[in-house]
Amino acid sequence: EPGPAFDSWLTVDILLSVGVPAFFSGCMTTTVSNVFPDLAERPGANAPVAYVDVPPESVPADGVTYKHSDDKVRFRSFATNVYNAMELLETYRRKHSAMVTSRLHAWLPGRSIGIAVDFQPKNRSDIRFAGLIDTTDAEFNAIRDGINAKLERVMTAILSGEKPAAVYALWRALTADDVAAAERRHTATSAALAPVGGVADDVARAVATTTTRAGTQR
Repeated sequence: EPGPAFDSWLTVDILLSVGVPAFFSGCMTTTVSNVFPDLAERPGANAPVAYVDVPPESVPADGVTYKHSDDKVRFRSFATNVYNAMELLETYRRKHSAMVTSRLHAWLPGRSIGIAVDFQPKNRSDIRFAGLIDTTDAEFNAIRDGINAKLERVMTAILSGEKPAAVYALWRALTADDVAAAERRHTATSAALAPVGGVADDVARAVATTTTRAGTQR
């Protein structure tokens, strides 16, 4: 089977641990710039900052706020949700000078379409951020360019009428180096986390010599 691409190192490691070839691709939202034409003129420095899912106490009195969480999403069609998302991103890039957000999927697409984004997540150690947070512009562009390059080759093959087997073979070839790199990383990490020799014996001795006393009931 072709190696799956994932935007989470945790998912990659889980799949590799059970023998499924996988690699870290980064997030597809880094590529949304593909569907937005360049702006003739961007908002000036005096344009308001967009505050997306930021705690109220961190928003200035005159701050413009947005929320990316809406229960109505469940009851709208996929096409409508995509259109609304594009309209929102269009608003960000046409009406705001910058963005402050706690949302991973506001930060990534905002950065993709050229907005200056201050990413302020609630938990910087969130496992979803591995490989994404604190990326330099060069690293961010490498993620985006890597996804675009692979998809361009695969979509060209599909639209040219290639058979599924040929498309899968192409994907395996395109991702072979990435899968190999992920496997090397996984192996190195597994070795680093291997239990120290004798730990099991130490635990067994500790359990064997533990005395349990009944507590006083109240």
